[in-house]
Amino acid sequence: MTKLQNKISASARRTHLGLFASDGSVNVDRTCALAGVDVQRAFVLFGVKQAARAEAYPASFVAKVRDLATALEFVAETLGGKSQAVSFWWRSPNPEFGGLSPFDLFTRKRYKTVFSFILGERQKHYRAVQLKGESPGKE
Repeated sequence: MTKLQNKISASARRTHLGLFASDGSVNVDRTCALAGVDVQRAFVLFGVKQAARAEAYPASFVAKVRDLATALEFVAETLGGKSQAVSFWWRSPNPEFGGLSPFDLFTRKRYKTVFSFILGERQKHYRAVQLKGESPGKE
């Protein structure tokens, strides 16, 4: 997933959804809420064991939530920065996913499929922008 973060987060111009703080740290609670799962369920979906009395989230969990937040931020950038549009896309059946929604895949532990799709769409976007001779930040 590092490839995903490098490709997408490096391209993001701003945080549309407030999923990242100014220091670049990810807001785990807000990201999970936007994705429609509570933090405890996210641990299960990402296959990360949670310590019984941990003061902070494990780094492996935060890294996966960061990937999710990065992917959602790209979708927000594509959809004009509107969280409602992102939520609608996240919950809507998608023919690219066999009629399942990105949320359905996420809750079936197939989040890498969703992330790969978003990365592919991002690369298509950049190629199209480059062919027009514009900078990638212009929408």
